[in-house]
Amino acid sequence: MATALEYIRSQGTGISCDTMDVTIAENYLGRKYINCTSNQAICLGELQRVGNEDIIRKAAEDVKSRANLGENERINQTVTRAMAMLGVRMSKSIEGCALTQTSPKLVHDMNGTISNARQIIAEYEDLGLSRDRIIVKIPSSWECLQAATVLKEEGIKTLGTMVFCLEQAIVAAQVGCVAISPYVNSLQVNLNPTELYKEVTDITQHEGVMISKQIQEYYWAHGVETLNVPAGMIGINEPIALAGVDEMTLPEVLLNGLNQLSDFQQRSVIVKSTKTTPFVPLSEHGFRTNFASNKTAVQNLEFAAKAFGQFEDTLKDLARKAINAM
Repeated sequence: MATALEYIRSQGTGISCDTMDVTIAENYLGRKYINCTSNQAICLGELQRVGNEDIIRKAAEDVKSRANLGENERINQTVTRAMAMLGVRMSKSIEGCALTQTSPKLVHDMNGTISNARQIIAEYEDLGLSRDRIIVKIPSSWECLQAATVLKEEGIKTLGTMVFCLEQAIVAAQVGCVAISPYVNSLQVNLNPTELYKEVTDITQHEGVMISKQIQEYYWAHGVETLNVPAGMIGINEPIALAGVDEMTLPEVLLNGLNQLSDFQQRSVIVKSTKTTPFVPLSEHGFRTNFASNKTAVQNLEFAAKAFGQFEDTLKDLARKAINAM
């Protein structure tokens, strides 16, 4: 009998791994993962893992030789370099792209996000990985999504992350993001699942699952090329329910659980329409008005940006210590 992981793949869904741990990419049906994703929290955890201490040190040494850098910029570039080093290492164990997230503190800064994305690409390319195998994750605020248009012209692929509503998905598609990642569960819940996660008996009552379903069916109905890649899943019934989406990115615990599960009843909630209608872009006013009225989406985006910003601060502390130790 097929496992749940095999079932999801059989529905046309690509599987990416939500990690920068190379050992995970080698397990669970081998190197059949499309992409590997990361954020400031994932990178911090990996850099602090026993055996990886030399990565931040090597990043600091590489940046040391660069002239005319102030202390803050040296720290920032060391962090970016270290994140790129993790991505390059993972690229050997996946078929597709390494994903690295821009600074969450630039959540409402278009120009800052553009500059940060260029720096991410520069570090990867300096390490030998071409930009066609890199995707830069940008928060799905209006400002950051506008950065995607500029970056696309430079051959830089972007993914709109921290997606909590259809309006974010629509704008991400119109600016040319190659993909989006709706959070099936908010970051608050993902950071503290023991206390905050509540599994629902009826999966159709799971708000995050149904938003991902809504986005997928909208994309299909309007012929959108941007891929829908739900992330932030916790319960094992969530990826099973979303079988059929373009792609999903899963952490080790779910990859392991799905790979071992063969007796399951839940089937996908995704319904593919055979009809298509023209895609209608969303104006800035329309986006801001609709997004502002969605209090849950607003709060979730703000929380995610703030939380990832705190993880980024800890990454900078690591970089500062590495620089001072040289």
